[in-house]
Amino acid sequence: MWGDNEKHKLSLNQDENFTFLGRGVDFNGVISFEGTVRIDGRLKGKVVSEHTLIVGESAQVEAEIDCGVVSIRGSVSGRVQGRQRIELLLRAARGR
Repeated sequence: MWGDNEKHKLSLNQDENFTFLGRGVDFNGVISFEGTVRIDGRLKGKVVSEHTLIVGESAQVEAEIDCGVVSIRGSVSGRVQGRQRIELLLRAARGR
């Protein structure tokens, strides 16, 4: 469907791809990727990669996660495996 069409890639540098699933995106299924993926929407399924997954503050993830690096600030339900590391980050403080 998307193939290797360069128009669909956002590169941080020549060696790394970056993909963003923003707020309002609902995804059900399996994600396999190279580079870095940031999720700020809703994901249900499975995520597999040797690379970096970032779960943003507004994300709601129900998934089996098996990635090189997993950085979590949002909501995650399911088994999480970080082959190199797992980062659990605090949500930003909101105004009182």
